[in-house]
Amino acid sequence: MAGSLHFSLLGDPQVTNNNDSVTGFISSKAQALLYYLAATGQPHSRDHLATLFWGYMPSAAARKNLTKALSNLRKLIGSILITDHQNAALASEAVALDLHAFHTLLRRSPTSYTGPDPNPLAHLHVDQVWQADELYRGPFLNNFIVRDAPEFELWMETMREECRHLLTVALEDAAEQALHSGTLEQALALSERTLYHEPTWEPAHRRLMTLLARLERVEEALAHYERCCHTLRQELGVEPAVETARLYETLKAANTPPPHNLPTATTRFVGRETELLTLSTLLCSADCRLLTITGAGGVGKTRLALQLANQFTNPLTTHTLNCSFPDGIYFLSLTSLDSAETIIAMMAERLGFTFYVEGNSKKQLLDALQDRQTLLVLDNVEHLVDTGGDTDGGQHGNLPAQLGSELIALVTEILAGSPHLKIVMTSRARLNMHGEHLFSLGGLHFPEQLGSLAARGTAESSRLDLASDTEYSAVQLFIQCARRLQADYVLLDQDWSAVVRICQLVQGMPLGILLAAAWMDIYTPAEIAEEINRSFDFLAADLPDLPLRQRSIRAAIDHSWRMLAPQEQQLFERLSIFRGSLSRRAAQQVANATPHLLQSLVKKSLLQPVVKGRFALHELLRQYAHEKLAATSPTALEIGKRHSAYFVEATVAWTPALKDERQQQTLKAMETDSENLR
Repeated sequence: MAGSLHFSLLGDPQVTNNNDSVTGFISSKAQALLYYLAATGQPHSRDHLATLFWGYMPSAAARKNLTKALSNLRKLIGSILITDHQNAALASEAVALDLHAFHTLLRRSPTSYTGPDPNPLAHLHVDQVWQADELYRGPFLNNFIVRDAPEFELWMETMREECRHLLTVALEDAAEQALHSGTLEQALALSERTLYHEPTWEPAHRRLMTLLARLERVEEALAHYERCCHTLRQELGVEPAVETARLYETLKAANTPPPHNLPTATTRFVGRETELLTLSTLLCSADCRLLTITGAGGVGKTRLALQLANQFTNPLTTHTLNCSFPDGIYFLSLTSLDSAETIIAMMAERLGFTFYVEGNSKKQLLDALQDRQTLLVLDNVEHLVDTGGDTDGGQHGNLPAQLGSELIALVTEILAGSPHLKIVMTSRARLNMHGEHLFSLGGLHFPEQLGSLAARGTAESSRLDLASDTEYSAVQLFIQCARRLQADYVLLDQDWSAVVRICQLVQGMPLGILLAAAWMDIYTPAEIAEEINRSFDFLAADLPDLPLRQRSIRAAIDHSWRMLAPQEQQLFERLSIFRGSLSRRAAQQVANATPHLLQSLVKKSLLQPVVKGRFALHELLRQYAHEKLAATSPTALEIGKRHSAYFVEATVAWTPALKDERQQQTLKAMETDSENLR
């Protein structure tokens, strides 16, 4: 009887021929022979097969038994069995095998197994792992017994171990990927499946406890530890590893998290995984007591600082980094403060400290902080600091320069008198304090070229949920913001290029993305991109929950502009003549920049160092500055002439080098300045 055979060998074995069960085997060895030929998928010599199943017999008797078994299989499956005097095999085109599909999903050949491998898999798509898990109904040839065939039994046990190991590693890898990408529920489900197949695998137990805690299910995490202990004692007769027990103690203590006043976010935090890891590690280092996050207005400094601080309310972060703030984590917005006394009063109020006597409130506050293991987050520090004093010696806004000095003195005294306290500050400008660790924040990750998206193809784009695609956090943020206006919004293939263009125009700036997406109720992404390209004034919205200075890009940049001394404003305007990046030498010759003024603009997050000796203006900042420059027509004309003359001279100087051994180096230099040469 010919046809097509379907083998289900993962779990209790089943074989069907054209959907009818194959029965009538003369012995378990005949049945095992069929399974072996199917699972290996290749011809085997009669001598090998005889030895595999009847190795305890003389050769002639073993071959005779093999012939009987093959004859039995011939009656059951017909021409699907291929034999000659030397070999036996199954016709591969007539065989469907769950084992083959399982290995294909996990990108492994069934014959390639050589023993346990700590990481035999490249990263797989999670859908592949779930499909493989569904195929795995149980151990290979589960409950199938063959007596007096030790070599076959050894092969069967090896295959069982291979399949179990491959699936376990795949589930582990997928769970780790899900954990790192923030899809915690998926990571939890994958971890549970890992433990279903490998109940004594402690790393999976720890990850499951970790995930439950991160999902704010600490009681369940503690209960799971008890189940882990029971399983290990029952199956292996051992206690949990020290690392597992330590995690349990950490989670147990987490039922009393540190006090904090961090505001609850109303929207999901997007991206910044690398930045958070860097900042967490830096903040936990012994030599970092003062950490300042700098960046242009609208780049997301406050949100990042809050997310960083929030991590330390989670026991898992403190456990992983061995760093905690049990005496509290406190957020202070300094935007509306206008005196040193109000800063001290606010700190005391946030910390729950009451002044016990009149007078010298600063000393009382310093005494109260002396032994505290606390994290302070001071937001919007720049307007209190005399950031322009080194160029104009005056004051900015309505605040005296003295207030900035008093704040710096207060921070210095707090750090000096409280050895276990740390401070994170956000500012558009550096404070230039001794011991200050700086972290310059740029935009969210966005596709710099559309080509990287074209390769996705329509089929894949429709299959994957683009909103959860972690590759481009700027695109994710746009989708999230759009869904606040249209709950069912889905990023369609035809909108990809426009959304990417929006992210490019604002260079990943979160405020720019938020303001752009605020128009999604009446504009398409393509129309929004066109409007932004026409004028950055389009990036404005009436969002009352935002500070006035963040309701438009112009207002955000105005705030930074007012922080500049006149000489800095003049240089900022003149540098807008450059497109792309510019060299220090070009800035000096075209815009009369001095090293001191260039450094000052860098400190105030208006000019970004890109590579050694080169700088760049954010495109929105450049447009703003160019408007200012254009308003002074004679100056704009003069700067334009200098710019042209500088690059004409540079081109003339490069020309001879294009004809000798300096050609490649010169072409690279010309490419770097290509936007200024056009």
